[in-house]
Amino acid sequence: MRNWNAQIARQQMARLLAPGILGFYTHVEITEIFATAAGRNKPANVFTILVAEERAGDAATAPVYVTPKPLRVPLLKGWTFGIKRTIRPVGELVPLFDAYCTTMVWRPRADPAKTLFKPLFGQPLALQNLSQAIQPYVPIQIAALSDRLGNVVVQLPITVLMTKFGEMRESGDFTVSLAWHQHAHPRPLRATCEKQYDQAVVGFMSANAATVQTPFCQCRAVRAYIAPSCGTTKIACLSPRAVSWALFPSSP
Repeated sequence: MRNWNAQIARQQMARLLAPGILGFYTHVEITEIFATAAGRNKPANVFTILVAEERAGDAATAPVYVTPKPLRVPLLKGWTFGIKRTIRPVGELVPLFDAYCTTMVWRPRADPAKTLFKPLFGQPLALQNLSQAIQPYVPIQIAALSDRLGNVVVQLPITVLMTKFGEMRESGDFTVSLAWHQHAHPRPLRATCEKQYDQAVVGFMSANAATVQTPFCQCRAVRAYIAPSCGTTKIACLSPRAVSWALFPSSP
């Protein structure tokens, strides 16, 4: 993104972690996939994901190795892989990010070195074998993330509000249903429904989503199935038509 830097990223992270914005996070689960290559004494980060979560009580834990023993891939002689999981209070996430931006060294594992993964880039079968060895322990398909090797990913799931887009069997009207987190203060939202035919917009409707279920009568009679996509649910049709949904904060 243009004009995006570490300071802006830090500010946005702190803002989005605040209770009630995206969720009510209490902890962050850190899953690290790391490797030790032949001739290297320090392990290197293969892929790390930090997921903000809501947990009861003091759920923080010390680092735990998920794999009972180091993982090995036949095509990568001298390499060993491991998976470590840690649960920390969510308040430690921003300071952890600050430390990384200052030193450019990721802790607790070594700084990612993209050049280390050249054998994986050059041997797709080795990467696929590594992915298969990892999946029994964590549901991460490394083979599908080859361009993300060495990265550190922060995930903030949206739990303050759950939505469901559907179709009423009797009338054919589409609906949007809302369920707010028990600790959230419901805020005004507006939903839009757009119908397409042959890549042209032939129908549109917008309504305040102020009730548990909001109908869209003007977007009816479209044979479709629902496929969620990145927080905005799109309804992909079995015919050349399509209906897409979006949910936005409503203007005061």
